[in-house]
Amino acid sequence: MLSGFLALFCPLLAVEVWAMPGLAAIWLAKAALNVWRLGGAMYLIFWLFMPRFGQEPGGTEPASAMGGSSGGSDRGPVADDVLPAA
Repeated sequence: MLSGFLALFCPLLAVEVWAMPGLAAIWLAKAALNVWRLGGAMYLIFWLFMPRFGQEPGGTEPASAMGGSSGGSDRGPVADDVLPAA
């Protein structure tokens, strides 16, 4: 977050002050920072946390890995002792 602020947001605000003053340039700087934040979030989710927990991007874990029973229950990945009896 700090790197995006220093490398992207501050220089774009400086351009706004000296080259093209106006609200549109401030919006551009803020939008650029939001794109930076989105990229950082995608990095954290897809390249840092998902591999750590053994899940591939776009894939799902098998039911046995999620703690659910594979005995044909229609309750999904929740263990049978967690939900009340139907």
